[in-house]
Amino acid sequence: MIQKNRILKRISRVTTILVLISLVMFLLSANLGLVSAALFTDEIGKDDIRNSGGEWLGIKPQEKSRLEAFYMEAPQLRVRERAVYVYLPPDYFTSEKTYPVLYLHDGSMVFNTNGDHDTRFNRVLDKMFEDGQTDGIIMVGVASSYNRWDEYSPWVNENMDIWGTDSAQVEGGEGDAYLEFFVNTLKPEIDSRYRTLPDRENTAIGGFSMGGLISLYAGLKYPDVYSKVMAQSTAVWFAETDRVWGSNNQLLNLIDQNELPQNVRYYLDIGTNEWANKMVYVPDAQGNQLTYPFVWRDGTEKTIAALQASGVPAANLKLVIEEGGQHEAINWNGRFAEAIRFLFAAPAVIEQTATPTESPATATVVIPTETATMPAEPEATLLPVDPTDVVEPENTPTMEIVPIEEDSGDGSTIVILVTGILLILFSGFIFFWLMRGYSRNRN
Repeated sequence: MIQKNRILKRISRVTTILVLISLVMFLLSANLGLVSAALFTDEIGKDDIRNSGGEWLGIKPQEKSRLEAFYMEAPQLRVRERAVYVYLPPDYFTSEKTYPVLYLHDGSMVFNTNGDHDTRFNRVLDKMFEDGQTDGIIMVGVASSYNRWDEYSPWVNENMDIWGTDSAQVEGGEGDAYLEFFVNTLKPEIDSRYRTLPDRENTAIGGFSMGGLISLYAGLKYPDVYSKVMAQSTAVWFAETDRVWGSNNQLLNLIDQNELPQNVRYYLDIGTNEWANKMVYVPDAQGNQLTYPFVWRDGTEKTIAALQASGVPAANLKLVIEEGGQHEAINWNGRFAEAIRFLFAAPAVIEQTATPTESPATATVVIPTETATMPAEPEATLLPVDPTDVVEPENTPTMEIVPIEEDSGDGSTIVILVTGILLILFSGFIFFWLMRGYSRNRN
């Protein structure tokens, strides 16, 4: 009996040691996985930083990383802490250059690595840099918060129920405070941390959907700060304060009622199938029931026409219509290169080359594959839109989506695999040693 108890004590001690060792090795493997990711790739890792909306995005702050992340105070906002993600150009650490800056909303989406929805906009900029299409751009993405609807519009929409959203009935109204954070807190911080070109000619702002709406408003309110605006799939409908489409849109009213600066570039795009999967029918002033895809496109086309009518020259306006394009990040990623080519093409500020009475801004339906030079603008006018028919004319080429390269891996899988094999071997050794001891004691 004494011998049996002795064996049991030995097994207990060894089991405890084995558990402790396994725990240490597990933690070590996790750390090694992150380290290996830092060593093998400049891409995004796993769950290292949390945005202020409660979502997780993995960007590892590390020495000389071209993808960096940090938290900063946002005293102008209800959510007073915001995660900021920064992309640096390929030659940032090998040159002494200073760079223009593109500020983007919904920053966690800009660097998204989620499977089929992998939409790393940094890869597009890297490819454009390699092809000589840019001299390098710093890209800053700001994480959204739980009150994104409120922050991304200066106007209050009290009729959210007719738009088939999942939000509260009343949204909006905090856009001015949000942009004050961008202008007075975020931009000085970025300019102090990185080698930027801080002047307006080299400062751009952009976003998607509601982010497009607040970007347009930023270009209108702060033309002394931003000379370039990217508004992809803009939610112009949100600025409609009445319960019918086209009756009292605050964005269009703001544009119509002001003579706008001529030295701001505006890039807008839209897909013909924006929210086609949502069976929402919106009334217009004539009592017609309009579909969601029509409202999205109609709002974008009215916006760019209003911009020109208020003084923005046609040379500083660009509209891209993606045939079949949907309200998805992969579509915005596919059109992103065209936006960069237009906004950052030299000269930074185009002088007025047309009067508001001339043909409106060029409508482009095709996005070429990434080439070294930007194609010449064809002479064309905005396509007329019939509420009952939003299909493009025949022979209209479809847009090519920017290809996204497969990730080469971060090395963490190899580390975990090796660790697992070592654990198995170690466990086998311990088991063999215990059985040998047990056999000796029996004899």
